[in-house]
Amino acid sequence: MKKLAFTPQIVLAVVPHADDTDCFAGGTLARWAEAGAEIYLRVLTDGSRGGAAQQRQDEQRQAAALLGVKDVFFSDFEDGALADSLDVRREIVRDIRRLAPDTVVAWDPKFIDSDEYGYLGHPDHLAAAWAAHAAVGLYARNRPSFPELLAEKGLQPHTVPRLVLMTLGPEANFVSDVSDQQEAKIAAIRAHASQQDTGVEAWVRRWSTAIGHQHGMEYAELFRVIEVKI
Repeated sequence: MKKLAFTPQIVLAVVPHADDTDCFAGGTLARWAEAGAEIYLRVLTDGSRGGAAQQRQDEQRQAAALLGVKDVFFSDFEDGALADSLDVRREIVRDIRRLAPDTVVAWDPKFIDSDEYGYLGHPDHLAAAWAAHAAVGLYARNRPSFPELLAEKGLQPHTVPRLVLMTLGPEANFVSDVSDQQEAKIAAIRAHASQQDTGVEAWVRRWSTAIGHQHGMEYAELFRVIEVKI
């Protein structure tokens, strides 16, 4: 497995829930921010199933600031009922065209669950994964797609050259050393105070330690990286 060593310039992370990126890619985002990358985060759902929506947004902003994320955007799709719809795809395409990222971070649509880590995937994760995949693979770079974004907003098509997909599955092809960023990552997770009774911090510590030791690192994160050439 390759070591994730590149540093992007502009990153758009797209997830359904507040805390998704902090748990699965927080260390990598922090490392990229330290190296000068501009990082933006789109949270697609309203957070209503995980507590008060405004509280979850405030928590995510605090967590993002700890990791060096430049800005966070929130959508109002219903938490727990996210679908890979044209409306969701349009939301992601709008961000891609206005920010022109060279890297999009999202859930891996192939990652459903993990026997090794005892993880069951959330259906919102899969919906967001496929929507991001479609937005990057077709809609954002295709001029006829969502013509209203061009006509009303002047947002030109943009081709994203790299997808970095969050996973704990066997499809992972890159490991990211986050040993120096682990404490910032844990601080970001703790910023989600409304979620602390879920045991997420202990779970994240356990798997990031296990992955790190498998690859000669103290703490690590796994990704499937696709360099878009077609």
